[in-house]
Amino acid sequence: MENLLEWSRAQSDRISFEPYEFEFIEACNEVLEALNANAKGKNIAVKYFASARIELFADENMFKTIL
Repeated sequence: MENLLEWSRAQSDRISFEPYEFEFIEACNEVLEALNANAKGKNIAVKYFASARIELFADENMFKTIL
């Protein structure tokens, strides 16, 4: 629900863009943890593989919304 609100704000130009460095893997883990309970109930397995530590410079909240 929060992601939908963020998307709505972005569409109406009422959201601020605050980029900073964060780790790709940590952001993915947070999103997947939130989705896994729902996915398991539907017999869906969500997996990703990252072979290296990746630093991103972006707005982490926007990045998570996209994921």
